Amino acid sequence: MHAAVYLVATLLCCAGAPPVLERLVAAVLAGRSQPVAALAAFAASPDGARVLVHNSGIAARALRALQDAVAAKEWRRLLPTLQASAAALGDGWRVSVRPHIAAQRLDWHHGACVMSGDSSCPSTSPFPCVQVLTALCSQPEGQRALLACSTPSDTMLGVLLSLAEHSAPASAAAAAAAAAVLLRQLALCPEAKAHFVSRRGALQTLLDAVSAAGAQPERAVAAVHALWALVHGGERVKVAVRRCEGWEQALGAALAACGQEQPALKSGVKALLSLLAK
Repeated sequence: MHAAVYLVATLLCCAGAPPVLERLVAAVLAGRSQPVAALAAFAASPDGARVLVHNSGIAARALRALQDAVAAKEWRRLLPTLQASAAALGDGWRVSVRPHIAAQRLDWHHGACVMSGDSSCPSTSPFPCVQVLTALCSQPEGQRALLACSTPSDTMLGVLLSLAEHSAPASAAAAAAAAAVLLRQLALCPEAKAHFVSRRGALQTLLDAVSAAGAQPERAVAAVHALWALVHGGERVKVAVRRCEGWEQALGAALAACGQEQPALKSGVKALLSLLAK
């Protein structure tokens, strides 16, 4: 990461400049991508996560922003302003959202959710608000804040699951992939198992995303990694997944869709099948 990003994050953390931090948060929630790198680096640090959760109220504010965008189907509000102007963004515009498991890698081979690699920026999502939330969820405090975040009408988990279901138009599908990456980050939190099991249709949404690997491989990779993290060490989750409609067919469809360009998807599905078979 550029030295300038570290400098901004360090200054924010040390000086705690509320006006500067507030301007960055407001800009990201408005869909501007210019401050994302600095704010994501700040959010991925323990002190930064603490400040954002307790001082800026980013979780509740982000939930309201996401609810508004999803309800109005204003996918352009989730798209980066730097890549193209709003007028230039059509439904045919496509963006590749790669979860970059290398940033926080799930270690299938050791049978545990072992994190490795650089955790300072766990996602390359081009969606400003979702990208910062994903970085925030590299910290346990951020994960817990998002899992606990709710409004009278829904929870953060519910809104993200709703967003992850979309497949068309292309801009909505890209937003769904970014939401799946964030769901994967949330699934790494031990407390997430109870939230996903108790949320009606949550596990089915992830399985449906995995089964659609042929059409949306990036979303499928994130979804299968989220399922693996939830099932590992979670007997209730394992039972709940087995009760989901067509779970075996969903994982089979993902394996069938795996090509040589999808090693992360193939290894994730095989690891999940191994857990479910025990």
